Amino acid sequence: MNLKKIGFDEISNWLKALIMDYGFSIETLSNYLFLTREQILWLSDGKLDFLSDENLDSGRVFDKVAALYLSAEEDRDLELAGFLGVLINYHRLSQQTIAKMSGVEVMDVENLLQGRYEMISESAKYRMAVTVMSLRFCLKESEPKDYRIKFKKK
Repeated sequence: MNLKKIGFDEISNWLKALIMDYGFSIETLSNYLFLTREQILWLSDGKLDFLSDENLDSGRVFDKVAALYLSAEEDRDLELAGFLGVLINYHRLSQQTIAKMSGVEVMDVENLLQGRYEMISESAKYRMAVTVMSLRFCLKESEPKDYRIKFKKK
């Protein structure tokens, strides 16, 4: 993954792409970002002045837009491995547990964690993805705030 500093213009373009290219619902974006429909449109047009420092810092509007956009643009195997890593490292689930619940071999889980994606069948990746995302959704509430992004409505 190529790391670079992401400027506001790029975030604005990503938000516009989510709406125009991917057909993302403005209402869903509004609920997710805790911004009004009008503010979503302003932000997608590159207008930033309506955001308070609190929205920029604690609200993490930019992080949330980036997370949505990059979920369509980044390597899905890498994303899956990241979610799997949280289950193993934070929630203390074993590779064996993930393999059994997914109906795959332990070696498939190990290959995913080691970045050896080409050694895993698409079927095994799919089964692991369904299991990992379900477990992450169920266990998310027990994660510290560092692992989650939460907003407070004003």
